[in-house]
Amino acid sequence: MRNIPRKALTFLLSVSAAAFLSCSGSNPSSSGGNNNGGNQTVNREPRILGIDATISYDTRELMSGTYMIVSAQISDPDGDTMMYSFEETGGTKRGSFYSSAGSAKGNELIGTKYTAPSGISVKELHTITLRVSDGYRETTGRLDFFVVPYR
Repeated sequence: MRNIPRKALTFLLSVSAAAFLSCSGSNPSSSGGNNNGGNQTVNREPRILGIDATISYDTRELMSGTYMIVSAQISDPDGDTMMYSFEETGGTKRGSFYSSAGSAKGNELIGTKYTAPSGISVKELHTITLRVSDGYRETTGRLDFFVVPYR
């Protein structure tokens, strides 16, 4: 799912908001990337400019069985096509994604619908990890949130 409407976004976490988001890039031992007439240049890693979710910024809670829209602004400074994927970790059960992978080029707003697992009886910490690769280098970002019992 791509091009989430801006009005569906309730807040934007910057990469510097380390309490909720941490991003890191791979550092391969060999240079990959663009080839300019036989002169190989160093490929720059894709960037995650921010991760967003339609949940409360203060509590970071999502009720069991309900959904949120997760979106991110990604770019590649070299203009390479990027492949991305969303993955969930944490908690006793997994939720589901409407679409967990795709591709983008340039500076793109990407996103997916995430539905929290049903039947959660206690508050649990979950993490959604976003992986973005240009085929040479990879960057990851994460969004931490709590799934709470349905009230």
